[in-house]
Order: sequence, then structure tokens, then C-alpha cells
Amino acid sequence: MNSALHGSDRGRSFGSLPLLSSVYRRSLRAAAGVRRFRTPARMLVYTAEGEGTATIGDSRYVVVKPGSLYHLPLGTQVEFVGRSADTKLYLLFVETPVLIKLRGKWQTGDSGKKGTGDEEGWLDRLWPAGEVPVEDAAALAERIMELHRVRTDDPADRSRLQLLFQRLMHELVSVTASGDGSRWIGGGVAQSLDYIHSRFRDKIKLETLGDISGFTPTSYSREFKKMYGLSPIDYLNRYRIEQAKQMLVERNRSIKDVSAESGFGNEFYFSRMFKRHVGMSPSHFVRRKNLRIAAASTLRFQDMLESLGVSPVYWANCHKAKTMDRSTHQTIVAGKIAELRQAAPDLILCDDYHRPFLEQFKQIAPTVVIRLSMDWQVNNRRISEIVGREAEAERNFKLLERKIEEARGPLRERYGSETVTIMRVIHKLIRIQGLSNHPMNDLIYRDLGLKPGFCVPSNAMNVEFSPDKYPDMDTDHLFVQNVFFYPEDETIFAGMQKSPEWQAIRAVANDRVRSTPNWVGMSWSTSGRMRIIEELLQQP
Repeated sequence: MNSALHGSDRGRSFGSLPLLSSVYRRSLRAAAGVRRFRTPARMLVYTAEGEGTATIGDSRYVVVKPGSLYHLPLGTQVEFVGRSADTKLYLLFVETPVLIKLRGKWQTGDSGKKGTGDEEGWLDRLWPAGEVPVEDAAALAERIMELHRVRTDDPADRSRLQLLFQRLMHELVSVTASGDGSRWIGGGVAQSLDYIHSRFRDKIKLETLGDISGFTPTSYSREFKKMYGLSPIDYLNRYRIEQAKQMLVERNRSIKDVSAESGFGNEFYFSRMFKRHVGMSPSHFVRRKNLRIAAASTLRFQDMLESLGVSPVYWANCHKAKTMDRSTHQTIVAGKIAELRQAAPDLILCDDYHRPFLEQFKQIAPTVVIRLSMDWQVNNRRISEIVGREAEAERNFKLLERKIEEARGPLRERYGSETVTIMRVIHKLIRIQGLSNHPMNDLIYRDLGLKPGFCVPSNAMNVEFSPDKYPDMDTDHLFVQNVFFYPEDETIFAGMQKSPEWQAIRAVANDRVRSTPNWVGMSWSTSGRMRIIEELLQQP
């Protein structure tokens, strides 16, 4: 490795720098009984008040007490029993994005997934699912409260939020590592990080960072990556890009000036690195608020854009349905591509499902692929940054959080201990939504606290049944999507309603079956989630 920290594409992947996606304050009431859920994203959970017990994963039993902090990787199964009338928690959703080089192309991914070169995830190795060691409980409480108080309407505040979070992570990692005698934690590497932050504009030598930390350059690089999941050069480049983004947003500077001020120097290299990290060129980033945007997505990017006050010039879903033959699909896609070209967008946003059409999109306009995260806020934040509407996104999150808080009481009075099941017929199958791994499931069962029906899977996004062999739904309230994407699905549902098995469902017998629009699709945006809550409140 070159002794000076200059960029290189030789590595297979850039490791994961933890970023704070969002902070929520939640209350768990003992009266609600046992709470079971599967984490929709990586989380740090801080207990501010109250006590209880929790089973994490298959067997890890912990006592939940004030001042305790827990690390819950994506998909962790948790069963919580409260001992206090009210347990107050702060949920820190943590994103660990990585850049992966596959077949010669750079892609973004999530740490801990196969193919990233970090299959377990460095945070998972450092903190297995369970309690995180804390040295100073009072200082931790202050840090958590400060994170929750930060408003992110302004770019400077968003930068401050991430800086505060990084400092918190450094302190937590230091405590964990010092427990097994790692001499460099809390002093060496942490001090070198401060040096990087203060001197990022300069040419930083690996030897200098090694001297600060008390290591040789090679050992320093190894220990740095062990701690943060990425090399010093990758961390430096990420930090420089974040500073460059703020310069482009906040100051009237040319791209050439920003490339120099952010420490890259060479404008061409800066533009290449910026596009790799951000997904668009610096020039597009500067003009992002005035771009004509088109969306190609199965995840309703158009709703996310509308929530931010951006009307897409065109949107389409080109994904092939299970029941569609190839010839029909090709004809439909050709028509949509032609319409997209006619709309003449400046920029196209697409999801992973639309990668097969990426080259066709690029022939029309620069295209940014938004990689899927099951944390719906992550997707909205990524899109808000691309279109320059970060303040709008954060304002929407705050309004939605207030709406959820206000709705819990009336919904608890309305439904009490009665159970709720969400169902739709799609691809000739009956699909029952589960408790986890989807934004709608999280909203209904986690955020609003409604109780699941008997056949609602606790550890899956959904479960599907054949129309002639479906289980006893045993639910007090049944919400059925009235949007049918294919005529045969509507026919199947009409036939189901005539069967004795359908009539035997408690919700059917008690006239508690309600039609809904496409809640599954609506749940990906703040405006859609607001509508779902309103419709639940308005149900007779």
C-alpha cells in the first residue's frame, strides 16, 4: 500500500461505516403482555425507564433495566416481558452500507450480507445480539438524549447528528475492546480518527496515523479495519465525500474548488469517487432540486417523491409478475421504455428489481439505483438526498411519529385485546402479512401495537396458502386488500367468499371484514403510512 492515503480500486470491497438512520422513542406497557417482534433493521436499544426481561434469539436471556443498552442485528427475534407499568426505550436504527466490487462493477450493499466480504458483519462480531458493555451510564444517557433532540431539517444538523453518533460508537467500542486488553482503543485509533477529521483537507500519511496510534503502518491498517470494518483510506474518502456534499450544498463553490477543499485535489478523481459514493455526479448533485425526475420501481418511489413535494415526470413498474408470460412482459416493458424516453427526464431513480433494464435507462438519462432496505426510512432518506429534500423528509418523519403517538390510544380503545389480520390475494395465492421484515407489518403490529391473528407468522414477512387449502384465520378483524392486479385473483377471492370455510372465520361471522387499498405499497412512504393510520381510525 502506498504510504500516502490515495485512492485505489484494487480492493474487492469497502467495509461498513455505521451510520445513524433514525432515532425513535417508544413505550412498552406491561398491560400489553408479552411483546414479540423481529428487528426490521440493525438497532441499538437504550432503556431509559422501566424494567423487564427479554429473550433474544433462541436462548439468550437478559434482564432489562434502566441505563442498559442492547445491540440487535437485523432479523433478531425478541420476546419482551415488562415488569414496570411502562418501559421507555430509545431505538437507534443503524445502517452499515458497504461498497462491493462484483464482476468489475461497484455496487452498494449492506454489511453482513453474503458477497460483501464481511458475512458476519464487524458489529455482529464485536457485539453478538444482546447487551452492550457500558462504562458510564450517565454519560450514555446524555449522549442518547442529545441524539434524539437533534433536528435534521438543516444539512449542518444532519452532519452534527452523524458526528455525535460516531463519537458515541467510538466510546462504546472502546469500552468493549478495553475489556480484553486492547491497548490501542480509547487512545491510539480514536486519536488518529480525530486527526483525520481535523486534517482531511491535507495529504495524510499512513505513517503519521500509525505513530499517533503507536503502531506500525501495516498493524495500524489491520487494527483500524478490525475496529471499523474498513481501511483508513476508505474511511478518509467517505469522510471527505460527506464534507464535499456539505460544501456543494452550503456554499457557492465550483466543483474544482470543492475537490481541492475536500482533500481530493484532482477534479476527475473527485468526480469519480463522488459518483461511486453518492450515486450521481457532483454537477447533478448541485442541480438536484431542479431536475426532472422519473422513477422505475416496484416499491412506489413515486409516492416517496410525492411525499417530498416532488412530482415525477414519469413512473413505471417494469418488474415481471410471477403469472405473466415472457412475451407479454417484453411488450409491456418496451412500451414503458418508450414512454419514459418521451418524458425526457434529467435523472431516473430505479430499484434493484429494475437492474435488468439499467442500460436502457442510462441511454435515456443518468440513472441512480436505490438499493433496497427494509427500513423504509432509509429508502426515503436516500431519495430525499438525491432530490435535495432532506429537510422535508425529516419533517415528515417527525409528523408521522407524532401521528403514531396520537393514534395508539384511540386504537387501543377500539381494538383492545382483539386480533387483527391483513390479507390479500395475489398470484393466485392467499397471502397473510407477518409481524416482521416489512414496513407495513412494522407499522401495524410494532408501531401501533395491534395484536396479530392466529395465523400471522411471527418470524416472516408473509405466508402464502393455496385458495383451496388455507388455515383457520381465527381473527377478530380481517383487512382484505381490494386492489387486484390480475383478474384471476379477483375471481379466486369471489369464490373464497362463497365457501363454508370463509363463513366460519370469526371476523366474517361477526361482520368485521374490511376492504383496504394497497396498504402494502402505501407503507413505504410517510404519506402512505399517514393514510393507513387514518383509515384504521375511521373503521367502524
